[in-house]
Amino acid sequence: MDQQDSGVNRSSKGKDGSRLEGFPDSAPHKIQHFDILLDELSEDDKERWLRLCRDVCYRDKICPPGVTVTVDDYRTVPQRATAALWAFVKRYKTTVSALVMIAVMGPLFGFNLIVALILMLVLHEAGHIYVLWRLKVPFSTPVFIPFIGAAITTSEIGNLWDEAMVGLGGPLLGTVTSLLALLLGMHLDSDFIFLAGAVGAWVNLFNLIPIVPLDGGRALRGVSRWFAPLGLILMGWWSYRNTRILLGLITLLLVKSVWRGFRGADTRPKLRWTQKGALVGIYLLLLCTLLALVFGTEILAALEG
Repeated sequence: MDQQDSGVNRSSKGKDGSRLEGFPDSAPHKIQHFDILLDELSEDDKERWLRLCRDVCYRDKICPPGVTVTVDDYRTVPQRATAALWAFVKRYKTTVSALVMIAVMGPLFGFNLIVALILMLVLHEAGHIYVLWRLKVPFSTPVFIPFIGAAITTSEIGNLWDEAMVGLGGPLLGTVTSLLALLLGMHLDSDFIFLAGAVGAWVNLFNLIPIVPLDGGRALRGVSRWFAPLGLILMGWWSYRNTRILLGLITLLLVKSVWRGFRGADTRPKLRWTQKGALVGIYLLLLCTLLALVFGTEILAALEG
């Protein structure tokens, strides 16, 4: 074989005399794309190639003779471990992110509260997912973000009505499940179930603030652009009232986005007046229901205290 000063074979010969470009002599190192038929190699090179395949082609577990093997680069043990860990996180990102959220926020706010929060966020996101599924819009699985909440990503939604339905799907299911949890908690005298219902009411009420990326903003974006500045004011007031520094920073970051949305025109077809009226009616119904649930739980907590 031809050797170079770098200690890497840039080429070698198979049994038929063909040159095999990019065949490595040692690892780890970066190599170019190349195809090698195992039955073209000499016995010594085949054994060395199989050893390399066990590391590089770890996804396929085996590289049988007579099958073309394409290699992008050789991975070291730490690189393989990192890749395997990242693949696991991507596949089970909902579970992993939920556990991270519990580990980070549990010691600060109490594990019961955070578990209840995650359960209600799951139900909230399930409302969005159901509407997206009915509309045949591709979506990702939910990801939990400590101190923020949960999020799913979707492809672009074609019209304002469908976007509004997706936005209202989460608060609608979230409001119903929060009400049921509160009633069930009182019936069973379960503090945890009642806590879940109270947390769900607050979560869904916050999401009704009419500013994108919150659900209220998506629901009312097609109704009037004036809801966005109102939502920005409400977010600023909420962060000030509850002394939430992170929420305040997010509010500041949204100022530019709100300004652009207010000045620019949405190119999608405008909603009819009947559609706007329906959206406003559903929004107000959810808003009044959640306000009643929130203030009701506050009054019950004060009476019991």
